[in-house]
Amino acid sequence: MSQIIDMLLKVLGAGYQPYQGHIEPDAYTRLTCQNPERSRWFARELQFICLGCSRACAVVNPSGFQLVLPVSARKRAKSCFANLPLVSADQLLRTKLLLRVDEAAFVLNISEREIRNYVDEGKLTAHPDAPLRVTADSVRQCLRGRAA
Repeated sequence: MSQIIDMLLKVLGAGYQPYQGHIEPDAYTRLTCQNPERSRWFARELQFICLGCSRACAVVNPSGFQLVLPVSARKRAKSCFANLPLVSADQLLRTKLLLRVDEAAFVLNISEREIRNYVDEGKLTAHPDAPLRVTADSVRQCLRGRAA
């Protein structure tokens, strides 16, 4: 038991945070994980460590791990861990073609309501199907326009 606590303190001390994202079942297959239901993942940027068993699997930028946005201040206050962004705005724009409203708001540093207004005004290009998604290209153009 003390080994687990020591490892947990070491991981948290190194700046890792509990990972709250979804992990595809294929990721566990690639890791040859015997008990995925026991997994307890911690992340720092795109580095992940699992403390669910004695193997303590560690992976860098793995496929099958959901990108996670920063936690809002209200949710952060309820946690005993500091929740730092697991993905940067640049990483979102490089890895995704379509962004959710909250992701676009994070990248542009504006409210979700403003994102919807930008779509209505034609400043951002939305995907035609629901739910509302905006193209990463239109967000990049909006960033360039704001910088000029």
